[in-house]
Amino acid sequence: MGPVRSCLLLVATLAATPASGLTAAAEFVLVGTGDAEEAGTTIAISNFEIGANDASVPMPGLTLAEPIPSDTLPVPTGVTGDGNMALVDPGSIFNFSNLDIHGTLGVQCAAAAASCNDGASNTTFNGMGFPANGLTGDVDFAALRAALASERSAIAALPGDVLLDFPDGDWDSSLRIDLAAGLTVFDFDTGGNDLLLGNRNLVIDGPGGASAIFRVPDNANFLVSQAAILLGEGGIEPGSVLFFTDKPDNDAHFSFSNAVVNGVAFWDLGDTSGEVAFGNVQGCTQVIGQKLNLNNVRLTRCAFSAVPEPSGPLLLVTGAVLFCLRSLRREPSGS
Repeated sequence: MGPVRSCLLLVATLAATPASGLTAAAEFVLVGTGDAEEAGTTIAISNFEIGANDASVPMPGLTLAEPIPSDTLPVPTGVTGDGNMALVDPGSIFNFSNLDIHGTLGVQCAAAAASCNDGASNTTFNGMGFPANGLTGDVDFAALRAALASERSAIAALPGDVLLDFPDGDWDSSLRIDLAAGLTVFDFDTGGNDLLLGNRNLVIDGPGGASAIFRVPDNANFLVSQAAILLGEGGIEPGSVLFFTDKPDNDAHFSFSNAVVNGVAFWDLGDTSGEVAFGNVQGCTQVIGQKLNLNNVRLTRCAFSAVPEPSGPLLLVTGAVLFCLRSLRREPSGS
């Protein structure tokens, strides 16, 4: 093989190396990462819909303290068909009751289908009986698990741009956040208290291409009650905002009651059996965590996809190009 072909092959190989696994996770509205022997049931859902929101907003029985602002993106309603779920640990299990699932992939498990299923009463997939329809076992999620571990490190390493200071933990100001183009990383100082958004609505806006990551501190859980977290109408795309935690304990790291969310994802990438607990929650989101406990929910998918790609692959490709150019200059003309 000549030097030109060798260099081209090297550059092509490096350029094709995937830099992020977000694409793999983006197909799922819910991703359960825990082992049931350590965390309990990985994804437990009772009532109503995943991949659909066949109700008014807010839905009956969901009480908000304030009306939804008129200058926010509408919460998707109807059947969206994006209710795919992944249980990515070989020890993950689910338990569903009174649930309608609408999706393309359905529920995918790393374990065998029978081992993953801890119960599914009065549950359907695209209008047909579940788990006879919509359940797949023995799925290889090694790449997705590795990607989430990589994202955990990447997000934790990002430099912070804005510090939101709530000494008692009460999110009582900065309730409308206008982002600049590009990624903005927010951190919190809660004085060691849990972060609480209660009886208020939070609106996050910005132009097209704007995105945000809100990193909840390790000494705080994020609690939401009778509140909405929404995107504005300035051009920001659904799926451009992430709330992130990797808190090292088994608390309910995200605990939402009577909440509407739209265009915002919630990732708990800790590895100590923390819980995401939703009760009376409606909207478009993506939830990733060791243990998801959801009751009375109508959720469609708004997967987060704005973590900057690591610069390493680009540097490797650039370096390979420079190396090839220098080597070719040294080659005798007759070779």
